[in-house]
Amino acid sequence: MVKQPFPYFGGKSRVAGEVWRRLGDVKNYVEPFCGGAGMLLNRPGDHKNCTETINDAWSFVSNFWRATKYAPDDVARWGDSPVNEIDLQARHRWLLAQAHELERKMKADPDWFDPKVAGWWAFGQSLWIGEGWCVPPKRPAQGGVRLARPSLEGRGLARTGSGGLLVRTRKAKAENVGREIGVLADRLRRVNVLHGDWKRAVTKAVTTRFGGTGVFLDPPYTQESGRDMRIYAKDSGTVGHAVHRWAVENGDDPKFKIAVCGYEGEYVWPAGWTAFAWKSQGGKRSNRGRERIWFSPHCPA
Repeated sequence: MVKQPFPYFGGKSRVAGEVWRRLGDVKNYVEPFCGGAGMLLNRPGDHKNCTETINDAWSFVSNFWRATKYAPDDVARWGDSPVNEIDLQARHRWLLAQAHELERKMKADPDWFDPKVAGWWAFGQSLWIGEGWCVPPKRPAQGGVRLARPSLEGRGLARTGSGGLLVRTRKAKAENVGREIGVLADRLRRVNVLHGDWKRAVTKAVTTRFGGTGVFLDPPYTQESGRDMRIYAKDSGTVGHAVHRWAVENGDDPKFKIAVCGYEGEYVWPAGWTAFAWKSQGGKRSNRGRERIWFSPHCPA
């Protein structure tokens, strides 16, 4: 198991143990909405080598995983930064200005990445309070860009010491960031990193071609669920319905073990699917107890 390099809203690391108990040591694992890749990074260390694929539609996320896999030292160098509110806000504006070109280049070349963007984005993701980090404003605030002050608690790449305490020396900070990125790079060595629509990650060429496949689906929750619709840069209030249809269509296939995340009452499931209820720590208080993960019939209860 490996630490996540940054906090990610809606992540499921807290319930990774239950998910992996149900999926088991599958030959092939696919995470089409990877975000912070918490489920992949929390895979039990005693699982055998297998094919693993992660995907995300947000170019900043995909660029980070790509750059960390292929250029970890460069990502660590750019991610090593003191907590500075002016720098954080300036980088937020600069990164937003790069978003369109970043998306274009990543879609045009599956091997392209930018370690500077990756390092700055991940460190900011660790510090930014609330939603909006590198997310184009849906309702522009004064000046067109929402700004926030940095967290001083030390999260993700900004977590610079044991017990959550900030390391005060630049050398110790750099060593810590380099160590964490190096561990990530080693973990990602054989992981396929895709960028684009989730459906590209659940074709037969990515899934059952490699044998028994575990698929962890954590799409943006539907608009009808009542969740905040301003969280993600690549947001959708309807993609969850498409995910639900795919899961139901493939759930009876013995080659698949499928887990789908959502809120209680969001979807209707056929016989054989089982629900796991859990309570999240973030988001609206009224929704925290509504978290569910539904498992397909071939996942053990």
